[in-house]
Amino acid sequence: NSSVVSCGCGFRGQVPVGRLMAVVCSKCWNTKKELCDVWAEDGDDVKAWCEPCGGHQHGFARLVTKKGATQTEPADLEFNCGSCFRDRPVHGEELLRNQALCVCNLCGWKGYPEVRERVQPTGERGRGLSA
Repeated sequence: NSSVVSCGCGFRGQVPVGRLMAVVCSKCWNTKKELCDVWAEDGDDVKAWCEPCGGHQHGFARLVTKKGATQTEPADLEFNCGSCFRDRPVHGEELLRNQALCVCNLCGWKGYPEVRERVQPTGERGRGLSA
């Protein structure tokens, strides 16, 4: 995965080609930016070196976000806060990282959600989380 390039400054040589992604270790949840395959997409499984684990680990590639940018992806699930009783969004990645502990970003409540049935917008019944 390399290409020969030439620059206006006079440099001509072989450089690596790829897509800059944030690689998250599936064992310790450490994140680092790494040049991945050109065709890598958000959520792809990659094997990369993890410094804290001290070896190559399976992980997943995420799109690199700018500092201060908020997560624009819609939440995978939602839970009902045990303190302010509002439905709050939660991402699957966040649930895995926190070992299924949900945190309300409005009041700071922390707790484990209960599984409940919820009605989908199309009228289908689905599974959701409730606390």
